[in-house]
Amino acid sequence: KHVDWSYEREWRVHVPLLKTSRAPWYYYEEEAQELFEAVYLGCRASDGFSREVLAARNAHLPKMDIYRAITVGPTMQLRFEKIS
Repeated sequence: KHVDWSYEREWRVHVPLLKTSRAPWYYYEEEAQELFEAVYLGCRASDGFSREVLAARNAHLPKMDIYRAITVGPTMQLRFEKIS
């Protein structure tokens, strides 16, 4: 995360599944839907990854919004566009 955004208090969690021998290297746990209001994808998230996130959302949390960051010109400013 760029230092310009250090004022934001957010959590980024990455837990590798070391015993998984094939893709995808993640799993789905059942969680209460109200815990997940939205997911924000970074501006460098690939189209393939975005499609995977959308598919997971559609299957497990269909009411959750997903936004993708888009850079604004040569600055570090971002705007978020809702994707579906």
